[in-house]
Amino acid sequence: MRALSSSVALLLVSVSAVSALAGAPRPGTLVWPLDGHDRITAGFCDYRARHFHGGIDISTDGREGLPVRAADSSWVMRVSTSWWGYGKAVYVRLAQGGVAVYGHLSDFSPAIAAYVEEEQYASERYQQNLLPAPGQLPVACGEVIGKTGQTGVGPPHLHFELRTDGNRPINPIAWVFPQTDKISPTIVSLTFVPRQPQDLTAEPSMVDGSLLPVTLPTADVMKRAAIPVSGEVGVAVLVRDRVDSTGGIITPYKVLLLANGEPACEVRYDSINYDQTRLIDLERVYDPKPGIDPRAICLFRRQGNSLWEYTSVVDDGWLVTGRSLPDGDTSTISVEVEDAAGNRTVAAVRLLPVDKPGPVRDAQAAHDTFDIEPAWNGLVLSRTGTTPGKDYCPVAVGNRCLPGWPGRQGVWSFWIPALPGLDTVWLDAKDGGAIGRRTVPLSWMAVASEEGGTLPSPDGAASVTIGPDGLYESTFLVLRLASKGNAASAMTPFYEFAPADIPLARDARLSISSASVNAPTDKLAIYRYLGKTAGWDFAGKDRDTDAGTISATIPRTGSYALLVDTTPPSIRKVTPGKGATIKERRPTIRFVLGDDLSGLGSDADVRMTIDGRWVPVEYDPDLGTAMARPRWELDRGEHRVEITAQDRMGNQSSFTRVFRTTP
Repeated sequence: MRALSSSVALLLVSVSAVSALAGAPRPGTLVWPLDGHDRITAGFCDYRARHFHGGIDISTDGREGLPVRAADSSWVMRVSTSWWGYGKAVYVRLAQGGVAVYGHLSDFSPAIAAYVEEEQYASERYQQNLLPAPGQLPVACGEVIGKTGQTGVGPPHLHFELRTDGNRPINPIAWVFPQTDKISPTIVSLTFVPRQPQDLTAEPSMVDGSLLPVTLPTADVMKRAAIPVSGEVGVAVLVRDRVDSTGGIITPYKVLLLANGEPACEVRYDSINYDQTRLIDLERVYDPKPGIDPRAICLFRRQGNSLWEYTSVVDDGWLVTGRSLPDGDTSTISVEVEDAAGNRTVAAVRLLPVDKPGPVRDAQAAHDTFDIEPAWNGLVLSRTGTTPGKDYCPVAVGNRCLPGWPGRQGVWSFWIPALPGLDTVWLDAKDGGAIGRRTVPLSWMAVASEEGGTLPSPDGAASVTIGPDGLYESTFLVLRLASKGNAASAMTPFYEFAPADIPLARDARLSISSASVNAPTDKLAIYRYLGKTAGWDFAGKDRDTDAGTISATIPRTGSYALLVDTTPPSIRKVTPGKGATIKERRPTIRFVLGDDLSGLGSDADVRMTIDGRWVPVEYDPDLGTAMARPRWELDRGEHRVEITAQDRMGNQSSFTRVFRTTP
């Protein structure tokens, strides 16, 4: 075991950071949880789907069963067991203040294990969330409180958190356990985000001729003489940092944006607030693809972003032409990234504010083309095929002619804000010398962030309802029919809730009609299609018999359909084998458990008995393996194991195995 010294006191700490860290453990006073293992594979505030990673992950080199030590003397305040999330976890109240959390354990210390086992058998449930009385389960500093494992999510590792008395996680390697780190962060790319207005009277912003965000590799952007911008621009930075050369990529400790040497926005990862953790979708450049790859950190605040870690913010971090970006002069923008050990990397780029173009006076030929692309809070309409003309409005909303930005190869771009009720634009076109106006219906529906709205599908058989405050900003959405591709098992068309790169502030409600589906309605559910490799993900199965619909609460956009599941879970490879004779009086029963579609809903869906007596089943959904061990010794002779499993659609399977024990 080891207690680490710290130079954290030398760090400059903002007033907000000090307040957030009130009741946190003191540096240099706690014991590291794993002897001989300090390789960090995931960091504090790393990206996770709709939440921040609340601690650090410590490598166990793929091994299980390593002793986990208490950081301080005190008592166990919480113990949880689950098939998902943290798996087996222990929460220790620290004597000096604060809480230490240990997740994904394979086993508890004998005293904790006996306490948990008693509660499991009393309730006949594996899953527990227990709150022992103060002092009921005391621990000494450095005492082994459990062993490492891979319960819950992920391969073998130890998830370790430090929290304040107010249950606010803090950055362990910045505040309590500084690491030997000589590797400077790498700035991979910079994303420039034009901030677009939500009304028709304001001019749109532009970056490098685009009304949409532009991402450039850092090496390329630093070679540019200057990037033309107009209006308000945000900067996001994609960083790759490691504590050591073999560790995982982690979030840096601090990122600072300067405009002409003056601070514009600083982000510091001292602590997080679980009540706001979903706002990671605003704090990072939102990417709908699954996984935990790093996302670019936004050095600006979008509407609705009330996160805690911003300091030195001017104009919410947006670079504004005429203020932080003086008109007509090249401005130097610097991004400084620093890790918890003080290693620092800087990238400097130049931005050149340019004048907005005047009204577009080019008439369009009758054969011109246009394209509409969704953005964060509006649409970008692009037109090609310009020819000289006069008294001409390329794109209009009502009687208002929209301003445009000229791009490459004769393409002009126009910003259409997400105004409720806006469903049509007008395009002027030249035909035979005359300028005519044509109506273009928008296939997207403008949904107000405050009120929400309901999106119908084109065939009238499905709808998505976004409730009040369901969006961070008003935006255009659509529920459209999509190709089934390689997923022919769907019982209905694919309903694509788009665009994919818009996060939801609150879960939406999707309903699909089951009237035309020739299948038992009690076996129908809504699933999200994840692609050919990942397949389907269960979303929900709420039935409305009167309306003839199946509904689900969905946290994200994507492609959805109704599927039928009549196949029960599979129970295979049960050991001890059929007719086996064993000597062990407390044998471990192992088996493979899986389901092809809807999956298992909870630990209550799997039940095992030995000679009619209930035994808790520990299940790893990542591996599909399960195990159980009775707490009593079996008598000599024949014993009967019975296993039942039920998926979310009520399909059941059962298995019986008889074996014998000898002295």
